Amino acid sequence: MPRFLHPCLAPILLSVLLVPSAAGADNDVLENMISPEDLQIFPYRYVDYTQEGHDYRLWNSRVVVLGQIESIRTIEGTEKLLDRSVTLRVESFLLMDRPELQKNKKEIRFRCLPLREPFEDMKEGDRCLVLLNRDDNTDNALILPADFNYYPVSEEGVVKKLFKEFPTKDDPRVREISLSAFLRDIRNKLRAISIEEQARKAELLLTGTVTDTHQGKDTESDYFIAEIAVEKVFKGGYEKDLIKIYALNDMERHTLETLNRPVFREGQKVFIFANKDPTLSAQRPGNPSAETHWKAYMGQQSVWSIFKRKVWRRGALAIEHDEFFQIIEDNIVR
Repeated sequence: MPRFLHPCLAPILLSVLLVPSAAGADNDVLENMISPEDLQIFPYRYVDYTQEGHDYRLWNSRVVVLGQIESIRTIEGTEKLLDRSVTLRVESFLLMDRPELQKNKKEIRFRCLPLREPFEDMKEGDRCLVLLNRDDNTDNALILPADFNYYPVSEEGVVKKLFKEFPTKDDPRVREISLSAFLRDIRNKLRAISIEEQARKAELLLTGTVTDTHQGKDTESDYFIAEIAVEKVFKGGYEKDLIKIYALNDMERHTLETLNRPVFREGQKVFIFANKDPTLSAQRPGNPSAETHWKAYMGQQSVWSIFKRKVWRRGALAIEHDEFFQIIEDNIVR
């Protein structure tokens, strides 16, 4: 094991590297892949360098904005983990969890830490796109939860931050993409967050009550797991009374404790959009019978809390109960 690869990452890395050929890589590609030490990924998860990791961070952001950094200052006399305040002059919002604040807003501020190698730290004057979250448990401030959520844009209008799915020594880890193409891809993916789109594309739709929650162990250690007593299945043909739903725990270097918050709470009544996770469902020592593992389709975006009259998820406006379930019924592709 490489001397700086944390032991807890080894099984995670192994599970990624041993994904069946459906993941799009043959044996020759796997043999030539850049090793973790070449990527300098400690203490990041290997999956963070993939398109899947990018999509997951995008779908679980509260604010996505393009702009230019006006100032960076250190926050003095605070015990907060994120001790820099960055002012960003806004060019365009791609996503805003509070639409009423978006109109005529010319700048925003967010907290962060200095970016660490292999990333080049941000500086005043840089043009960038950032995926921001909120510190919900303290002051609700915007925060940059991880290095991967910062995408610098060159003077030529090129983004050089998207890592290849299977980087090799002959095909380096960074690929360039024009800003216009990058923004177009992000807008398309953000449209997939809609209830209508999730209802069409998720493999399993159900309601239930959370009976237990816990952190995964070993190869599942990146996941927070909820056990749910199933009440009604709208799509997917699930027939058991209980189901386990996995949600990525987002435990990255710069995340506050509030960003490691569980998606689920015991006793919570929920509506779930879920998909089969091919890696966790594959036959392996921890899953010798290749039992299907279900993952929240888009993380927090796919877990809705059900109340008496409303249905709500974090970062979205509450929807009337009847309206929500009518949208589901109208968009299920059976």
